[in-house]
Amino acid sequence: MTVRAARKEKGNYRIFCDIISSFFSIYVLLFLNIMYCINRFWVYVSLGTVLKL
Repeated sequence: MTVRAARKEKGNYRIFCDIISSFFSIYVLLFLNIMYCINRFWVYVSLGTVLKL
């Protein structure tokens, strides 16, 4: 295996890692948004029940 081939392999690996990290960050952002929406929903529900009481 020549140095150039090794360097190319490393480049492909880096691209692969970038793709995985970007997908992971997108999933984390989606998860945080969903959790935020659920928390706001529960806040509204609890406020509604308190106001009804």
